[in-house]
Amino acid sequence: MGNLRAKTLSEVYRDMIQINNEGTGISGTETQMQDGNGGNIPIKMSYDTINIKGSANDKNLKVTDEDNNLRFAVDLDQTKELRLYNSDGDEVVQFDSTTKFATAYGATLNGYHGYQIAKILPSDFQPNDDNSTYNLAIENDSAGILGLRPISSTLELYASVDIPLGLRASDVMVYDQSDNRTVEVYEGSITDGSITSKGSGSCNTLINITDVTGTTTNFLWIKVTTTSSTDLVFGGYVQLKSV
Repeated sequence: MGNLRAKTLSEVYRDMIQINNEGTGISGTETQMQDGNGGNIPIKMSYDTINIKGSANDKNLKVTDEDNNLRFAVDLDQTKELRLYNSDGDEVVQFDSTTKFATAYGATLNGYHGYQIAKILPSDFQPNDDNSTYNLAIENDSAGILGLRPISSTLELYASVDIPLGLRASDVMVYDQSDNRTVEVYEGSITDGSITSKGSGSCNTLINITDVTGTTTNFLWIKVTTTSSTDLVFGGYVQLKSV
């Protein structure tokens, strides 16, 4: 539009930005901004908010330098709730409205505590009630090896593993000392103790289970059927993937 000097309002009113509020100005309620001809622009304003509206896959909010070079941009849509772009116009971060994760574009999901797995540590295992006297112990008689063993051959080992919200458990691995004992995987509930079988296999072999998506009340039970008091179990992991 340039300099307004020596121009009449009738010449420039279409290029002016106005608050469509019947002459009362800005208020505490978001009001549509318009050009001087009554055409809506993608901004609503109040005393303390700015609402920017745009179509999907557009860079709705741009920050440029004095030479109009793009420095930063934001894109809002219903699939990826918020996207951030770098100065080259490349997407660099996605805030996903479904999984609630912020991920670098092209990066692999960091998962749980920075891992794509949830580790199963020896301390996660507990004995069942098949023997009221004996428990589990850390076996330290072999040089350079520590493992968990049942004191009685009648015991089985159970581990419980949380599944974070926004992730799903897809595979389970448990390591033992070459005995390849049977492993069973269940989905458990913290509310009523119910369990549902999700798969089974053997130690030292990755077990593909029926996927279990994390909720506020579920988790995994992992059972290892040991058959000797010399069986050693070292731990394992649950493979996690985004929903």
